[in-house]
Amino acid sequence: MPKVSVITVCRNAEADIAATIASVQAQDYPDIEHVFVDGASTDRTLEIIRASRPARVVSEPDAGIYHAMQKGIGLSTGEVLYFLNSGDVLADDRVVSDAVQFFDLTGADAVFGNLLPVANAHFSHPMYRPGRVIDQGYFANRQMFFDQCIHHQTVFYRRAIFTRCGYICDEAAANGEYFLHMCAFVREGFSARHLPRLIARFALGGYSTSDFEIEWRRFEAARDILRRRFFQTKPLMMSKSEYLHAPPSFMNRLKMLSRDPRMRWLFLAVQQLRYGARRYSL
Repeated sequence: MPKVSVITVCRNAEADIAATIASVQAQDYPDIEHVFVDGASTDRTLEIIRASRPARVVSEPDAGIYHAMQKGIGLSTGEVLYFLNSGDVLADDRVVSDAVQFFDLTGADAVFGNLLPVANAHFSHPMYRPGRVIDQGYFANRQMFFDQCIHHQTVFYRRAIFTRCGYICDEAAANGEYFLHMCAFVREGFSARHLPRLIARFALGGYSTSDFEIEWRRFEAARDILRRRFFQTKPLMMSKSEYLHAPPSFMNRLKMLSRDPRMRWLFLAVQQLRYGARRYSL
């Protein structure tokens, strides 16, 4: 059974770090190490972490959240890595066991599932609705990285991915999981499989959801850099090798098309045929 490293980065997180720790300690999987990268907290965060008897903890100034996550890779020793930031919690006590079993069943290099946003604080991000599960089963092929990214709170990675890829880009505006995923799944061809279950509850109001205007500008800058680096063109049709897992269902294909305003009518027309006069919304 492979060792699983759960990596948590934090700074001044005394209000919510205990919940994150408890969700990891509740897992029924027998071989988990919890690694903490603390950005020199000045509150009780370190005291709470050390009381949990972590596998490893380092507390020092860093260059930001993605540099801290990259540092956590070097501190970890597991064959499978998962990043659970402070305030986020695993969905239930079988998440890690189910993910490891899914690795065995599929032979994938990465396993990703679904996410439940939770409003623990003020947030500003219209893409997230508290209490509404984000089902990432539609994310079925590599070409979708042209426009969007898989939420890192749902992804378990084999260590081999980090021998070729990481969070830090030589163009700093592209640092983050979008760069990691482009490198791993688009350039290097690592495989990912969708596990149809809830992985984590994501606390809104943190680094990426506290100010939508700032976050959207940051996302656009990263996306434009990554498109230039990893995509020559965006083909309309995809070859078999470009699928991350099984081709999407007919309805998921329509959902993907409906993201283009010019094609939304087709999706709504099919819904009208399926459900009659009932109103349907994405």
